[in-house]
Amino acid sequence: NGFDETCKMIESIQRHVHSVTYEIIVVDNASLKNDIPILRKKYPFVRILRSHEKFNYASGYNLGATISNGKYLFFVNNDTCVKDDSLHYLVECLEMDQTIGGVCPMLCYSDEDALIQFAGFSPLTRYTLRNKCIGHKEEVDNIYMQPMEIPYLHGAAMMVKREVYERVGGIPTMYSLYYEEWDWSLAIQSCGYKLWYEPHCVIYHEK
Repeated sequence: NGFDETCKMIESIQRHVHSVTYEIIVVDNASLKNDIPILRKKYPFVRILRSHEKFNYASGYNLGATISNGKYLFFVNNDTCVKDDSLHYLVECLEMDQTIGGVCPMLCYSDEDALIQFAGFSPLTRYTLRNKCIGHKEEVDNIYMQPMEIPYLHGAAMMVKREVYERVGGIPTMYSLYYEEWDWSLAIQSCGYKLWYEPHCVIYHEK
């Protein structure tokens, strides 16, 4: 049910991303209106899968991964967009260290470019099981521009090596929302991989 957002995302990639090769896979999660014929006509280079049964977004990510060919898998929500050619920083991060299994960009709000949504996570505390989204609602500043290891990936935009996906398995689907990427992050780390935050790549997220 996000046709306009999906088009905006596809067109932003077309317009800005030139430094890496890529394929685009769109997974439609049982939208009320079947816009697949329009998408295929509008973007013939996009591969599209449609589920006739509504499932959670982790299942959608996993479904898309089954037909992907890339060395790296970039899972990204359709209510996001790119505004520059910075995705290559994520690829370079994964290539610079064989122990890094996954990486997230900085997330900023689409309608407020200067406000951060995500600049890493702090760990869950042992006593309250709470944590902090670093930089949330803060202005972009040098203190948030340092790449660093993080305990969890952010499900709105995360890139992993294919070997990691195949070794660890797909994103857990038993959750309805919000905890699946944290569970998956722990599984990735239990296999000996590190997770990273790379702020030189910025993705703009509506929510």
